[in-house]
Amino acid sequence: MKMKALATAVALTLSAGAANAAIVQGTATDGELFLSVWDPSAETSYHLDLGITVSQFNADDASPRSFDLASDANYAMFLGQTDLRYSITGANNIPFATIADLQTYGFMTTASDLTAFDASMVDQVSIDQASGSINRQAGLLNVPTGAPYNGSNGGINGSADVAIGQQGYFNVATWGDTMGNRGFTMTADVDSSIAFYQVTLSDTNFTDAVITGMSDWNLSSDGTLTYGAVSAVPVPAAVWLFGSGLIGLAGIARRKKA
Repeated sequence: MKMKALATAVALTLSAGAANAAIVQGTATDGELFLSVWDPSAETSYHLDLGITVSQFNADDASPRSFDLASDANYAMFLGQTDLRYSITGANNIPFATIADLQTYGFMTTASDLTAFDASMVDQVSIDQASGSINRQAGLLNVPTGAPYNGSNGGINGSADVAIGQQGYFNVATWGDTMGNRGFTMTADVDSSIAFYQVTLSDTNFTDAVITGMSDWNLSSDGTLTYGAVSAVPVPAAVWLFGSGLIGLAGIARRKKA
């Protein structure tokens, strides 16, 4: 469901936008979603290609998804850490030649403050700038020589640890908590959930940015990454005691009738 179309007087300039750098198996115009995790104490970041393109996710954004990072040797140093920050992003700069193209043109990102996100995403220029930041980061993680993302693992196309000073490190000018100072915070603390959004253009005036809310992501300190998964709500002990009392009373009533 579209949450908000933000009005603007800026005229739309039709363009393809920056070419999207694919992470391993994406295409030149349909990038894959990738996870970034940052350990500020160790000054090391972890990056994982989720193996899902923006278009594929757009076609099925309601299905729960789960990833076991604990089974990845590259994530070993991050397991159990509670001061981590994480984000998930992906960009798709397919030229919007038709109305149908607008459904996936733009980008997806986690964002912790919808108000700030609304204020920063107002038009096609805003979309291109944010997509550009995503593309640059994907490109740094996709350097041909010594590329961190260099293989395929059952549809999850690769992961890497990137230390401070190396290409693709999390806390740099074009990346980090605010995606290169785009005006909103895209990260959350580990063991907490964060909302996921898609940003496209209005299909009525081709000018307004449209923010579509999807489900939440959650990264646990045990290395479990989930999307849209609903955890069972524990039933308080008092409720169980109350329920067992009712069952006991029902049994007494049955015996009296007999």
